[in-house]
Amino acid sequence: FLMSDQNNYQVKIAVFKGITVTQFKDRKEISGSTPKQIDESLSFINLNNPLSSKISGQGQRADQKSYPTIAIREAVVNALSHRSYFSKSPVQIEIYDDRLTIMSPGPLPGGLNKEAVLSGITRIRNYGITQILYHLK
Repeated sequence: FLMSDQNNYQVKIAVFKGITVTQFKDRKEISGSTPKQIDESLSFINLNNPLSSKISGQGQRADQKSYPTIAIREAVVNALSHRSYFSKSPVQIEIYDDRLTIMSPGPLPGGLNKEAVLSGITRIRNYGITQILYHLK
């Protein structure tokens, strides 16, 4: 079900002007298969990930996104693959001028607490989903 277009769980992405939620610049709701949600979320975030360029004495400029694309990919994949599917709440992604937040519904899995997570302990909540996504690369 989660890998099909009938998947009715969603990702909601909001881009705000400034550092508060008072003014939207853009927003998107994404539904469909989990791989589709991942791809469309990454595409939309990339469009809203500001690029800066540094010009030095070298022949080429150095471009850099505000947020590393590899870190965003990891966070989005984790939010979707490890979310609690007992909750109908969407994965929420918020982009501000000074930060990007990704919130995945549900408590920490398997009795983990904040201290355990911060010390590097992990647990897979949805083993089947992570295996399918692993094989899909």
